[in-house]
Amino acid sequence: MSIESWVLYSLVFAAVFLVAQFGYLYFFRELKPRRRINKRLAAIESGAYRTNEVVDVLKHDLAGLPDFLRPFGRLIIQAGHGSSLRKLAFGYAGTFAVLLLILSFKLQFVLAIPAAAGSSALLLYLFLKRARGKRLQKFAEQLPDVIDVIVRSLKAGHPFTVSLGLVAREMPDPSGTEFGLVSDEIAYGRDIQTALSNLYDRVGLEDLRFLTTSVTVQSQTGGNLAEILARLSKLMRDRFKMRRRVRALTAEGRFSALALTALPAVILGMMNVIAPAVYGSVWGNQTWTYMLVVAGGLIALGNVVMWKMVNFKV
Repeated sequence: MSIESWVLYSLVFAAVFLVAQFGYLYFFRELKPRRRINKRLAAIESGAYRTNEVVDVLKHDLAGLPDFLRPFGRLIIQAGHGSSLRKLAFGYAGTFAVLLLILSFKLQFVLAIPAAAGSSALLLYLFLKRARGKRLQKFAEQLPDVIDVIVRSLKAGHPFTVSLGLVAREMPDPSGTEFGLVSDEIAYGRDIQTALSNLYDRVGLEDLRFLTTSVTVQSQTGGNLAEILARLSKLMRDRFKMRRRVRALTAEGRFSALALTALPAVILGMMNVIAPAVYGSVWGNQTWTYMLVVAGGLIALGNVVMWKMVNFKV
């Protein structure tokens, strides 16, 4: 058996092993904690709270990372994977092994390694961006309810710190865990403004600035915090309704962009199946290559314009 065959079989084994490990860590190991109200309470119940992992989250310090890695580290935290770096490492290694195996059939092995590493990093970045977007959307939906819980607690006579603990017990993830960490930071001696600022850094939701500003201004100037937060909750609900309305009104534009982007590729694929000679005769022509590049550039430009038309802040 040649050396190339041994390398190929080793890559297949490594890819299958790493993908299986990633699947176990992601889908099965945390299946039971996901059924509970939030991860923080699950950790307290299991007696694992106050471990180094949670203390690292409470410290929330990215100063040890190089400057070029800090945005990526913040993305991992805001995506909710700050305490699952091992799973991300297994996922990256498994994707790298699979892509290396596929690319080794098309490229030289020396060229396939950086191509697989770059492609795996890009896929990991897109995965984290998607996870961050979904988490932000869920947090934005829960935030008015969180503020309502705080308002009811304040009207009942509880201090603000006790209200935060009530949010941690009553609300599901991600808001339950995040506000639980805020409550723990205050219990460890941090002031409320710093704890809420750290919450904004961990989550990255712009609406949290309103909450932080409201609490900070009230603590400096006085006033009825329950009334202020009640108005803030109404404002957030109105903005959320407006976002949904805008999304419904721009659905036609998004669908048009998707259809106009996919239509050329679908027609090209169908023509190659029905009548391969139509494009097959000019496939290797240099002018045809330039035309494809220009067409791809125009499609990309059109997508950017349509994206600008249907995406704007509310």
